[in-house]
Amino acid sequence: MLGWGGFALVALEGKRAVITALGVLPARRRLGAGAKLIGAAVKECRRRGCSHVTCETRAGNLAPQNLLIEAGFRVVGLWARYYADDEAAVAFELRLRRPRPTGPA
Repeated sequence: MLGWGGFALVALEGKRAVITALGVLPARRRLGAGAKLIGAAVKECRRRGCSHVTCETRAGNLAPQNLLIEAGFRVVGLWARYYADDEAAVAFELRLRRPRPTGPA
């Protein structure tokens, strides 16, 4: 996904989607661009029938962690020394509910 001054890369692995990268231009930060990108990515994952979306961030990078929590993601793990510089990663997951059918059964 590209737009709102940034990008979101999502990999689909069966029913699981992984947000592999999320970036927002400095001039668009704190203006809702990240939240819009996450929302659009989740909407597309839901449309494609994914059951859950996962993501991980650097433990010291609080801005994306706060965005993910505000979007409904929950922390599911902490991976010690995950990155090349030995920083830990915080793992997040959002379980997607299937939309309920509308109209007569």
